[in-house]
Amino acid sequence: MPKDVPRCAVLLDETIADLRPTDKQNGFQHEITQQLMAMGGRYETGDGVMRDLVQAAAWYRRASTLGDADGVLAQATLARNSGQPPEREI
Repeated sequence: MPKDVPRCAVLLDETIADLRPTDKQNGFQHEITQQLMAMGGRYETGDGVMRDLVQAAAWYRRASTLGDADGVLAQATLARNSGQPPEREI
């Protein structure tokens, strides 16, 4: 993942907007969800960005919305560890 996190975020958002049903079949969607999870991890730990648990949850939510079970687990774990319920929308 590029170190330019804001630019990477824009590119991921654009890619998600362009996903087609066939992308799920050819495994492309899996690659996208892995990048979404990586972005969540960066915000959760402060790797290259200011630590921001709300942003971390938002990136995990994007992955879970695309059907990634790890995104759901990451959201739940983040909520449990922070003592706050998961955010619905940011």
